[in-house]
Amino acid sequence: MNKGEFLAYKREGKGLSVSDLAEMLGVSDFEVERWEHGELPDSEHLLRLAQILGLTVEEILRGKESETSEAKRIPQEQESSYDGQRQGASETSDEEPSSDNGETVRNDADSFANFKQGGKYSHNGYYAAERKFGYFVFAVFLIVVVIMASLDFVGWVTRPRELTADNCKDYVEVEIVPERNYNADVYFVRVTAKEDISDFSIVIKVEFFTIGAGKRYETVALQGGLKKGESLEQTVSLGTYALETGYEVVSAHGGLD
Repeated sequence: MNKGEFLAYKREGKGLSVSDLAEMLGVSDFEVERWEHGELPDSEHLLRLAQILGLTVEEILRGKESETSEAKRIPQEQESSYDGQRQGASETSDEEPSSDNGETVRNDADSFANFKQGGKYSHNGYYAAERKFGYFVFAVFLIVVVIMASLDFVGWVTRPRELTADNCKDYVEVEIVPERNYNADVYFVRVTAKEDISDFSIVIKVEFFTIGAGKRYETVALQGGLKKGESLEQTVSLGTYALETGYEVVSAHGGLD
C-alpha cells in the first residue's frame, strides 16, 4: 500500500467522503484526490489531516502506521464491548482527547458539524465572520456603483440642451445658394432650423473659389429665434463669378426646446 492508498484507506475507515474531508480542511476535492494519488499534503494541512484521520504527521509522511499505533489499536470485536464505558467517560469528562504530539484533537464528527454550521472551517479557507465582512464590502461597492451610474444617467437625461458648433449640423441646415444657375456673382447664405431654437446665433466662414481672384473668404453672422422649418439668410456679393463654394461653422449658440 503506497502513501496515497494509505490516506484513502484511513479516510474511508473514518466514514468520510473526499468532499467531506476537503471541506473540513478548507481545500478542494481535487487537492484531496492529489494526495490520495501519492502527492504529499502541504505542511499547513498536515497537522489537521493527522488529527482528522487519527494519525501522526510522521505516519502520513511514511504512508503507514507505526508499530506503536498498531499495538494500541483495539480489535473491532473488543472495541464494541467498551462503547458503554467510553460513552459514560465522555459525558463525565470535560477534557478532549489528545494526539501523540500533545495537540488537542476534536472529534471528527463534531469538527465537520462545526463546519456545516458556519464555524471555523470553510471551503474557501476563511472564517465565517471574514466571509460575511467580504459580502458586506462587496454589497456596499455594488450600491455605490449603482448610485453613481444612476446619477450620471439622470444628469444626462436632464442636461440642458444647447446648440453648439459641434452639433449644429443635427439641428440646422446651412446652404450657399447662387442667385442664378450660371455665372453667379451673388450668393445667399441660408440657415434653416430642423427644430425650434431660441436665442439663435451663428457665425459662418464661407469659402468661394472665384475666377481670377482664386479663394475668397466671407464671414456671415446670423441671429434670431427660429421655429422648425424657418430660415435666416444673408446676401454676399462677390463682383466676380464663383466656381465652387464651401463653409465652416465658426460658432453656434441657442437653446433647444
